[in-house]
Amino acid sequence: MLPSLLTGIGVADLPDFIATEYLTDGRLLALLPGWSLPGGSLSFVTPSAQARPAKVEALAEFFDLRLSPR
Repeated sequence: MLPSLLTGIGVADLPDFIATEYLTDGRLLALLPGWSLPGGSLSFVTPSAQARPAKVEALAEFFDLRLSPR
């Protein structure tokens, strides 16, 4: 998507870690400064708890600890 944006084709909502360099040097233009998308959510679909492998359980716990509002 970025190459298309840099040639002037399209509009996108980019994360700051990608857009900052291009906004700073003028290769991209912020159309709606100060506006952002509402926060999102993550759906994590796994086998039932009885059949869930340990590595899948560990990943589910990681997501819960890192991404859940506290």
